Amino acid sequence: YDVLEHVDSPHETIILLKKLLKKKGIILIQTPNYLSIMAKIVKNWSWWMVEDHRFFFSRKALSLLFNRKNWKQLFYNTYEEWPDFKKNLDGTFSHKISKAFYLGIFIPFYFVFRKMLWKRGNGGLHLALWRVLS
Repeated sequence: YDVLEHVDSPHETIILLKKLLKKKGIILIQTPNYLSIMAKIVKNWSWWMVEDHRFFFSRKALSLLFNRKNWKQLFYNTYEEWPDFKKNLDGTFSHKISKAFYLGIFIPFYFVFRKMLWKRGNGGLHLALWRVLS
C-alpha cells in the first residue's frame, strides 16, 4: 500500500517484486490517482506531496508498467475515504458562494454517484490486484 509512488525506479521495483513472489503470486497496489476528481477540483491536493512522491500514476501508466513485466491484472478500482476527500475540500473555498455550491450540490451528487465515478477511474486512489504470469 502506498509504496510504488515513493521508490526511485518503479520499473526495477516491479522486477524485484516478481522475483520475490511465488509463481502466480499476487500483489496489491494502492497509489494516488493524479487524474482523480479530487486532484482536479482542490487547490492543494494533499497527495501531491512532491517532496515524498517521486511518481504519479494513471490507470494506463500502471497497466503499462505491469503488463510489460508479464503480470495479469485481476482487479482495478479507484476510491477515496470520505475524511480524506473532505480534508482536501476544506481548504479549497475562497468564497462563501463556491463553498455553498460544493456543500449543497456537489457533495450530494458525489455521494449518489461516487461508486460509479470510482469505477470510471475518478477516485483519489488506485487499488489494483496483479498476478505474476511466469
